Amino acid sequence: MIDKSFLSVKYNGIPYPETDPKSAPGILESAHKAIDQRAKDRDVAAERSMRRAVDIFNAISDNELSEADGWTFMIALKLARSVQGKINMDDYVDMAGYAALLGECVLGGEHGSE
Repeated sequence: MIDKSFLSVKYNGIPYPETDPKSAPGILESAHKAIDQRAKDRDVAAERSMRRAVDIFNAISDNELSEADGWTFMIALKLARSVQGKINMDDYVDMAGYAALLGECVLGGEHGSE
């Protein structure tokens, strides 16, 4: 039996998933909720700001990063953070979300390259 006392807790303002938040399905569910919440927070249909972010970065740094490079960088950042200090669920939830957004970008999913 799973202890559901965690359901009253929130991760970055987002309720924890219905499944154990430390399980792979729980982490994925949290990542999905986080992506949806970012869209609501910014009042857009689907929050996809990486294309805009790499365009700004490329303009000010004279680089040529792609949107996929941006998502890959964010995964690397979360990997680096995950091995220092105490364990933080945020690192794993965000990595899962960034991996999904990278896949969407590369595969040309519903909101890729917006």
